[in-house]
Amino acid sequence: MKADSGASGTYIMEQHAHKLQQLQPTSTGPRVGTPTGMSIEPTKQGQLPFRDLSPAATSAHVFPELTSASLLSMGQLCDDGCT
Repeated sequence: MKADSGASGTYIMEQHAHKLQQLQPTSTGPRVGTPTGMSIEPTKQGQLPFRDLSPAATSAHVFPELTSASLLSMGQLCDDGCT
């Protein structure tokens, strides 16, 4: 997983989805633009396994089309008061 200060949310590759807690299929979620100009949507959502953070801070979406890395949103963590 790569820390990303530009990611609007935490986006997980399919092969890392097993690390999430409370993993569920989703038909709603953020539509995300890729560097190639493609738009992708998540198929699952869950929570990162960080005990001391709120559900908003640990929320993550699984995108099967992600191929290079899962992205950890630094903004999402900072919005929750993480330093």
